[in-house]
Amino acid sequence: MVVVAKTKSGLGRGLASLIPVADNFEDRYLDDADRVLRSLTDAGFDLLEEGSPLGLCAYLHSPANADPQLFLRTPTFESLTPTRAFQLTHVIALMSNAEQDTGAFHWEGLSCIYVRTHGSHSDGIHVVGRTSGRMDDGAAQVTREICNAFGGLAHQVQRGGSDDVEPPRLSVDQSNGTTTVSAEFDSPDGPTRTGTATATDRREAVARAVLQATEPGGKFIDVRNLALQDRKGCLVVLLDSNGVLRLGITLVSGDVMSAAAVATLRAIAGQTNTNGATR
Repeated sequence: MVVVAKTKSGLGRGLASLIPVADNFEDRYLDDADRVLRSLTDAGFDLLEEGSPLGLCAYLHSPANADPQLFLRTPTFESLTPTRAFQLTHVIALMSNAEQDTGAFHWEGLSCIYVRTHGSHSDGIHVVGRTSGRMDDGAAQVTREICNAFGGLAHQVQRGGSDDVEPPRLSVDQSNGTTTVSAEFDSPDGPTRTGTATATDRREAVARAVLQATEPGGKFIDVRNLALQDRKGCLVVLLDSNGVLRLGITLVSGDVMSAAAVATLRAIAGQTNTNGATR
């Protein structure tokens, strides 16, 4: 198992700070995909820490064909004795094999929850513990949503490519500083689904049009480019029709508007498995 321990990176201003990977001694041991994964994991940790003081914040990422990686925000391994470090990794391993995809437990006086997520090429588990008493239902729900959302991003990065979704046909009209986009989806069981939206940012127009066509009850929040090492990613943030936070990401290798469409579809899909965990 590869351990990636890191202190807070300054990304603690939420999604607005989801930008590049910090310089760190451990960078030399990570390939480009690992660094992308770490930057996203760190941003998720930052959001989790905004809610309340945490005494435990970790994410175990398990690719199907590679060694698992443990990302640890707190406690740091430097603060642990060898016995406590073993106990911590043992607890995370136990939770990763639990019957349910989410649950509560106590560790060293902390009120903790774990959230497992599943992708086509990887699995993951977030383990989060508060230092200030029991986590109430509202705080636990927010924590689960963040873990599900960023776990889903990790699995999207692990999967790579974009063949998990079928991009729509896009019609684009640009005038007077705005972009109008129509997104069309063929449906084998019914009429063509179409969404149209206008925005000053062409990526936003794409995201809103795709959302209108596929999830009319959803709400667009944000779309942005991410600097991920020497690659550029497109991140879409939205709320689904149930008000649940959804994130979608894709690496941009060509057309920015097509990338925005793929990222939006991934966010809408939520990559949900039969147990209800976000993939």
